[in-house]
Amino acid sequence: MGGISTIGIGSGLDGNALVQRLVNAERAGPESRLNRREASLQAELSALGLVRSAVSDLGSALGAFEGLGDARKVSVSDESLFTATAKDGAPAGNYAVTVSQLARAQSIASNAFGSTTDVVGTGTLTIAVGAAAPVEVAIEAGAATLQDVATSINEAGAGVTAAVINDGTGERLVLAAEATGAANTISITVADDDGTNGDASGLSRLAYPSGSGAMTELVAPLDAELNVNGLAVTRPSNEIDDLLPDVTLSLQGADPGRSVSVGVETDLAQVRSAVQSFVKSYNALTDQVKKVSSYNAEAQTGGPLVGDSTIRGLMSELRSGLIGGLVDGGTFTRLVEIGIRTSEGGGLEIDDEALTAALESDLPAVNELLAGAGERFGALVDRYSGSDGRFAARTDGIDARLEDIADRREALARRLAQVEARYRREFGALDTLIANLASTGDFLSSQLANLPRIQGPRS
Repeated sequence: MGGISTIGIGSGLDGNALVQRLVNAERAGPESRLNRREASLQAELSALGLVRSAVSDLGSALGAFEGLGDARKVSVSDESLFTATAKDGAPAGNYAVTVSQLARAQSIASNAFGSTTDVVGTGTLTIAVGAAAPVEVAIEAGAATLQDVATSINEAGAGVTAAVINDGTGERLVLAAEATGAANTISITVADDDGTNGDASGLSRLAYPSGSGAMTELVAPLDAELNVNGLAVTRPSNEIDDLLPDVTLSLQGADPGRSVSVGVETDLAQVRSAVQSFVKSYNALTDQVKKVSSYNAEAQTGGPLVGDSTIRGLMSELRSGLIGGLVDGGTFTRLVEIGIRTSEGGGLEIDDEALTAALESDLPAVNELLAGAGERFGALVDRYSGSDGRFAARTDGIDARLEDIADRREALARRLAQVEARYRREFGALDTLIANLASTGDFLSSQLANLPRIQGPRS
């Protein structure tokens, strides 16, 4: 009898289901172990990522300790007249400033035209503002209306802004210098295509100041006038960065009778903010470490990184830095001396009174201590969370083990495919045997049924 391709035809048994159950039974144990190991490694990987992120945040907070001694703030007694900003490291000082006059830009206007589409003329305008290089603006036929002239001037970048404004008597071309200051006067010379450059027709109407008089001054250019600690000074701009050392004044108003106090000093608020940011980041790291590495004795369960040597090493080094000296000599050598203390929960807390006292008594020493903390803890952060740090090495190790699990899954799948094939061969052979036995039984039954009956003796 030929081989049976579908298990069960010969025997009547559900061979496919039997094979699947046997294969599943062989798969269950190894696959369960691989799943548990993979889940554990994935949990470790995720936990390491959370801790690494918290360490990086701590590093960012430590970065604020660099250059704290150079942080400056400026106080202005009346910001309606001007505001001020200071560069890092600006010399401390106090100044009395009076603003008598704001700098302003010159503006000029043409005579009134009937409409924006009136043709002004053709030729070339040469525009200069103060000592800047002159800029030529070509006005060509077909683009010589009043609005066309304004557009061409704006596109030329001649140091003026052009606009057509209706003042009630007609449309006027208004030019405003972009730069303020008495020296930044507008000059316009004309090469008029009508052959006459100084008359009151054609493009010549836009010449200034030596033209036909058709262009007139609306606003005269002015320098800013100030008095600083009794010294009268002028500047061409309302944005002044060369008057007080490393301080920029932004003038907004003028009042000759009002003196404004300007003070430049170290920005204590920035130092305090940097300390608060450091403490907040450290506490966030501590909380994260507790979540992933603590052990619940009652439930007999632990976080994914319980007992992890990398985490233990990190926290040990951090605590050592907190209690140890960070600078050699000086008024302050340890963080606790400026009010940064260890809390009962293992994090940090700030004694505001102690920090304020330290800042007010010896700010340079506080800044030196914080710079030392930034250097020491920053190096620690790099050792752990840097691209080639301990967390990276730990992550690479976990990734390698996850790849090994993937390889084991593939090997398990190959082995189970072989097991399934063996079971199918064995069940197929059994099925064939049972079918053959059944066929033989049927044949014997048929033969027996066809034998002649043996009759007994007649009476």
